[in-house]
Amino acid sequence: MDEAENLFHGDYWDNDAARVANKVAMHTGMRAGEIAVLRVKDIQPDGIHVGSSWCKYMGLKSCKNGEERDIPIPISDELKEELMIQAQMNPYFDGDESFIFFGMDPTKPACSKQWNKYLKRALTLMKYPNPKEICFHSWRHFFLSIRKYLRIKTENGSDKTDCMQELKAYRKNQVWL
Repeated sequence: MDEAENLFHGDYWDNDAARVANKVAMHTGMRAGEIAVLRVKDIQPDGIHVGSSWCKYMGLKSCKNGEERDIPIPISDELKEELMIQAQMNPYFDGDESFIFFGMDPTKPACSKQWNKYLKRALTLMKYPNPKEICFHSWRHFFLSIRKYLRIKTENGSDKTDCMQELKAYRKNQVWL
């Protein structure tokens, strides 16, 4: 987990929007299309509302499973602030309806394919051993594996704080991505 966190704290990124999108994916498990279509109105006091997705062929569409959901942001204030800064950089910014990850056309979000390219660059700069084996979708698996681990531990009576410390200790020398 520390290795993944360190990726966002170094000078590994040459595109801040890609860094923020990857960070959102790491902390929420959201899909690329769901992150691409995030609007200011989706950032709520207690998390992120996921109500749609983006497909370059179909445009705005429902989420993969067809259900909207709300995701609490575990690092709420820091991540929310980064998302709002990203949104305000949008030259077409018009309030709540503005895309956070904006494209050249005000009616379309940014292309999420670029986030994968910048992720691989950052991993290379970080000297990650196999950056070609990692893609943006890997964050979803990363998030879900942590969530599953914590659920199992807390169901067995462990305190969540103790679980996180144990998880960090266990993964200290492991490759996370």
